[in-house]
Amino acid sequence: MSLPERMRCRISVKRSGTAGRDGMSTFVVECDPHDNLLEVLTRLQREHDPTLTFRCSCLIGKCNVCLMKVNGEMVYACKKRIEEEMVVEAADNHPVLRDLVVAFGERKDRGE
Repeated sequence: MSLPERMRCRISVKRSGTAGRDGMSTFVVECDPHDNLLEVLTRLQREHDPTLTFRCSCLIGKCNVCLMKVNGEMVYACKKRIEEEMVVEAADNHPVLRDLVVAFGERKDRGE
């Protein structure tokens, strides 16, 4: 059985609340096709940018903590398979605290 071929992925993360890092940060990393987004975000934080902020808990899509917007769609990072091009943003129905972390106890006003 052969190992899956690695792929080069471009991950753009919408940043906010991080001194000097508001806007988009783009990372190009080698990934396995079976990697999920949460695994890649963790690797980015450990190997490239320790200021990258996100939350995770159960790792199986039950707790809602890793909910975020990827390429315009709300997904759980722990269940979302990696793609060659991804734009990652905080969940858009809660106020953003920092980077991909939102205040789950609060909802955004419909007018925002």
